[in-house]
Amino acid sequence: MGRANGYFWRAAMVFFLTWSGLACGTPQALRKEDAGPKLPAFQYEQYVRNEGFRGKFASESRDLIKVTPDRKATDSSFKFTGAIMGRLMKEQRNLEIVRLDKDLVWQVNVNKSRYLELPIQKMALQVGIVKDDPNAETAYVEECCTVKTDIKRPGSKKMVNGYESEQVILTWTSVCPDEETGEPGKTTMTLEIWMAPGVKLGSELDSFNQAYARKLGFDMQMMNAVGEQFRQAFPGLKDLALMMKDLKGYPILSTLSVEDDRYLKKMQTAKKEETSSPSGASATALVTGFFEKKLKEREEAKQKEEAAKWGNVIWRVSWESRNFQKVQVSPSEFELLDGLKKVEQKEYLEGEQGKPVVEPKPARFVRTACLATLKTDQLGIPVYPGAKIARTRPYSEMDHNTKWYYKSKTDYRVQYSTADPMDKVVAFYEDKLKTKCVTTTVKDGGTEYKESVCRQPAGQGLVRMFRMSGKPLEMQIDVLGGLQAAEGEPQKKLGFELSVGKGN
Repeated sequence: MGRANGYFWRAAMVFFLTWSGLACGTPQALRKEDAGPKLPAFQYEQYVRNEGFRGKFASESRDLIKVTPDRKATDSSFKFTGAIMGRLMKEQRNLEIVRLDKDLVWQVNVNKSRYLELPIQKMALQVGIVKDDPNAETAYVEECCTVKTDIKRPGSKKMVNGYESEQVILTWTSVCPDEETGEPGKTTMTLEIWMAPGVKLGSELDSFNQAYARKLGFDMQMMNAVGEQFRQAFPGLKDLALMMKDLKGYPILSTLSVEDDRYLKKMQTAKKEETSSPSGASATALVTGFFEKKLKEREEAKQKEEAAKWGNVIWRVSWESRNFQKVQVSPSEFELLDGLKKVEQKEYLEGEQGKPVVEPKPARFVRTACLATLKTDQLGIPVYPGAKIARTRPYSEMDHNTKWYYKSKTDYRVQYSTADPMDKVVAFYEDKLKTKCVTTTVKDGGTEYKESVCRQPAGQGLVRMFRMSGKPLEMQIDVLGGLQAAEGEPQKKLGFELSVGKGN
């Protein structure tokens, strides 16, 4: 990901860090009493109901939001609602207080009676200038997926939290090849929105949002730049914007559903591969087999009930807003609770946040075939069994000047990852290329590791090459079931590169 995008997402992430970590215990911090004059504010509530991954890890959260032109307090509660997690994890409560007048953000874990203080200037984001670099490499953009967007306005209306609302349904469908089989898999996201034209948001909220955006560096130039990047990466958004241009109102209730036919196919395949336990001829075995059969029948009935409830949906979440009102609040609502312990987190207080970013981008982009679909006859050499394309996602125009692996005409460079040891992979390619790899020791930042290279003439002045490093790659986790690692951490694997080109 390009640096500008990295800063954008880092800043955006800060907004949602109000319930980080699994907290437990009894709240000890208390609010100061304040009998002084009140502040005019706008207040509303937001509820989120996460039905989880086909019922797993279901949860609910509630935010009570109070805002003035220069202050905002969000009181959040979160709890798991599933049978297992609901018993294991206690309800969590967190506060986020934004003080534009003090240039500070306080993030409070009420359950653990501690807080984090973030200077707004350290969270600020400035894109600076993004310009073409005539000396930069050409960026090759993979075209792995086909995307279709749609919007429907059925005309349905109903009362939602006291407001007459109109139903709007947005659909985003992506068809992408499976990296292992090459077979297309379809993912569909459906967003049902109930738009309420009658909702009047307080002027305090609008004033606060504008002032906070300015302090964070979200000026119009920056927003237009980020918007343009998103429009290039997701062309369907432009179509949706045109479809929604005359849509008015506030999204008072929204429900997002995700369908993924690859996941469902894997579930069905796994179910078919299940084998029943063999039963013996003894009386004990017969009784055991009878109870196992009954348990299996009960489980199958439960699975059928769940399948009927979910259909093709694998994940569903809804959020709604309620109780919009003007209120008078005590200034202490925007102060820290008594009895809190301050905790430092240097990753937010040090680094390059807030510094202008000036970065070049490639002079041109060339679209190319999806690397995951490349086969032996296209590469001229087989891919090591079980290896996968070593990337977190396809290269796009959002990745300014980031080196990538590409295929164009007779040339290509493709990087793969594998969990197998280096010696085994090197032996495989020495056999396939009918040559001996040259192994050397490379130093990188004080660390030494092995690197092996095999070369083979490929005709027309081209050279086919295999290159493998003993330095592990940190692969990101695919949410829908790609690479797996404990606790959501990146998984380290070895990488190797296959290439054909002149002068390799």
